[in-house]
Amino acid sequence: MNDRGGKHCEGVTPLHDAASCGHIEVMEALLRNGANPLSQTDVGESVYECLLKWRLRTGGDLDSQTLKDCLNMEKKLSDSMKKGV
Repeated sequence: MNDRGGKHCEGVTPLHDAASCGHIEVMEALLRNGANPLSQTDVGESVYECLLKWRLRTGGDLDSQTLKDCLNMEKKLSDSMKKGV
């Protein structure tokens, strides 16, 4: 669940991967099954940062439900970071 991949994967977990592609449902499933929302890549990038960068890369071209889901996930990740959980 929290596999950081091989030596060339730069510490990217499945949760980082899902966040980088905006796969909110996959992120929810990973989190329900024990993925660490506080994990960071080898360069210190958080899951939250990956999701935020994905949303910004879309240039606002998201349907209203996807945007809502994304913002809700960002809040969940942000809250986890604040609590350290």
